[in-house]
Amino acid sequence: MHVAHQPSCLPRTLLWRQLLCCFSLILIFSSTIFAQNTEATPAPQNTAASDSIAAWKQANHSRSTWETLVSLPGEIAYLPLRLLFLGMENGISAVYERKLIERINNALTSDDGLTGLRPQYTSAGGLGLKLFQKDLFNKGSRLNIGASGGLQMRQRYYLELNRLRLFGGKASGGALLRYQNLPSERFYGIGADSDEDNQSNFALEQYNAELRLGPYLSPKTDIELVVGFEQNNIFPGRDTSLPRVRTPFVDGDSLDGFETEVRLLSFQANLGFDFTDHPGNPTSGLRGVVGSGIYQQLGASEEYGFSKTRFDLQQHVHLLYGRSLAFRLAGEVNKAFSDKRVPFYYLSELGRLETVRGFTRGRFRDNDMLFGSVEFRYPLRVRRDGGFSAALFVDGGRVYEDLTGDFGLEDLEISYGLGINIWNNSGIITKIEFAKSSERFRVNFQLN
Repeated sequence: MHVAHQPSCLPRTLLWRQLLCCFSLILIFSSTIFAQNTEATPAPQNTAASDSIAAWKQANHSRSTWETLVSLPGEIAYLPLRLLFLGMENGISAVYERKLIERINNALTSDDGLTGLRPQYTSAGGLGLKLFQKDLFNKGSRLNIGASGGLQMRQRYYLELNRLRLFGGKASGGALLRYQNLPSERFYGIGADSDEDNQSNFALEQYNAELRLGPYLSPKTDIELVVGFEQNNIFPGRDTSLPRVRTPFVDGDSLDGFETEVRLLSFQANLGFDFTDHPGNPTSGLRGVVGSGIYQQLGASEEYGFSKTRFDLQQHVHLLYGRSLAFRLAGEVNKAFSDKRVPFYYLSELGRLETVRGFTRGRFRDNDMLFGSVEFRYPLRVRRDGGFSAALFVDGGRVYEDLTGDFGLEDLEISYGLGINIWNNSGIITKIEFAKSSERFRVNFQLN
């Protein structure tokens, strides 16, 4: 079953012009920096200064006349972005210098640093709290307990245990228990040509349990086998301003998975790795995850059975003075078993914060997905224990009924924007992004 709609008339020519403009600005700025440092090597800087705008000024103080002339066009083209970054630096510095986030986290952490409470926020999960306990069973193990809620009674609860050392340290394991109730998820149809005006909503209630086990290789590499069980319940959505997802959906076709008590047993194998130079603010190195799994419905009907294969790779390339480019490529393929089907909420999806950031969550769904992005990162303030940086990004992606048979890049969905990351030595603690697509403007905020 493949539900599709008439394609909407999107300004593709305008989107590609905007995309080329963003890439041109990145290339102009990169060439300007390299031209400024062709013959002169700046004096060694300390860590805080070398990744700041102050270092840029110091490095270019003694340029020759020809270097100034060569770099002038690039500097003129880059001036609006430079002024924007300076404004962002001054605004966020007011918060960062007062260490408000650090003070809150310290107040909610035990003296030994092993137990703590963290406020959390995501647009998908809402506002919540996370309790953590480090080194509970062995050094490096971690217990996380979290709860969050949002508008229209959106709820998420989870208990997660990670990095257990087993069999004398030769293996590692973990476990997850999770419940979520999402009362108003958007649905626009299935296919790359789904229409924004055909918006409806549904409610998803999900119970999930997982056990994880794998050989311990190194702190930078994980291989895990996952056995999971879940129950999914689909109900009409609670948003009364939108029509509810119906079944039958179009011309008598049923929407696969629109029912309650769909119980699935899953077996997955995942490889994760992180060879970047800094977990909170990587400027070089590769990290990613590759995984595959099978899902089979339990019970008398056994209507649903499918495989899911996915990959997500991100390469960071260092430029100069802490500036870097991040290239990301991700994809997902779902294949139904013979005489089986894939529930619609398990289809590949574009529109989440992890994909094309300028579209609404759940905007595009289909069997397969391919996604890529380029992000230019510019440090605004760097210290030994953290800092904050600005980013310009361009996202592009598309869903496919069959990626191998329908592959093409002519109808990519594009978004672009800018963001701010506040990070410490453990990772990103606050992120705010402004993204624009052909359909809307989005503001995304994440905390801890």
